Amino acid sequence: MANGLVSKIYKHRFNIIAGLFLILGVIFAVENFIVFTNLNYKGKRMDELSIGSLHKGIYIKDNMTYTYGNVGELTGRKSTQIYLVDIGSERNQYMEMLVKKSSFYQKDNDIEKLHTFFPGGYKVLNTSRKVKLYAIVEKNKPLLYDFYKELFNNKSDDLKNVVSKDYVIRVVNPDDYKRNMIGGIFLIILGGIVYAYAHLKKKKERENDNTAEDTENETKPKGLFSRGVLEGREVLSVELVWEEGNIIFKEKSMIERIINALDDVVDESDDFASVQGNAICTFMFQLEDCTDIIFEMWAEKRIKSVGGFYYISENAYNELYDIWKGKVY
Repeated sequence: MANGLVSKIYKHRFNIIAGLFLILGVIFAVENFIVFTNLNYKGKRMDELSIGSLHKGIYIKDNMTYTYGNVGELTGRKSTQIYLVDIGSERNQYMEMLVKKSSFYQKDNDIEKLHTFFPGGYKVLNTSRKVKLYAIVEKNKPLLYDFYKELFNNKSDDLKNVVSKDYVIRVVNPDDYKRNMIGGIFLIILGGIVYAYAHLKKKKERENDNTAEDTENETKPKGLFSRGVLEGREVLSVELVWEEGNIIFKEKSMIERIINALDDVVDESDDFASVQGNAICTFMFQLEDCTDIIFEMWAEKRIKSVGGFYYISENAYNELYDIWKGKVY
């Protein structure tokens, strides 16, 4: 069973690879296209948010001119800076903002170079320094909630209306999603190429098989009975005739043996005119429609029928010879 499964997998390996490329490509392209589109065309500004209306999957597109500074750091495979930013038009609600150090914001105008204030110390800024913020709101327990209780001098029940307790803002780079989207499209194209190759390869194999079969059918003669001589006609008996006598076979098993032997044609003789001598014996088939068909057995494994001379295999010739000599009954 395992070998059969492996054999099927190997046989259809190109279709499987094409399917994987297509599935992964569609997933990559669709998911990243949705995020890329939402970031650029459905993104909200920070002052449109409020703690009471937060939910996972809110897309943010805004210009930042200040933060409340780097209040923490999350280390791991990639270091993540934790900032505190305000949301809402009243500047009295806050959220954590997570920024990976490897993001595109590590440039001349990155977040670390923005103006920094303490919570509640907001004032109108006259500055040309801005950072284009692209972010996604995620459901995630803020990491520094105890720190905020001390900072704002609030109890936990009061603090949840000031600082988001369940959601954070994760800064993202829309170009990453654009690259992933293009990569997904490339996988779809690659899957199509592999599928087309598998289809053409299979089609070529079928054509080769058909060509080989046609060639084989052309070069390898069919059996005498496979030519349709007895198709749809029942054999009642076979009479074996030779110079010294004759014998009639009516048993179906013996008739089948004679037919199978005569059907085992190896090649057609191309020297009809040069054949000399006489038949050793004759097999006369009596059919249900009161007609006869005669096959003569000659030396050198030749059989003569209506169409001429044919060579049969040595085993078939020996079988007919033994039937003639009475060695097989």
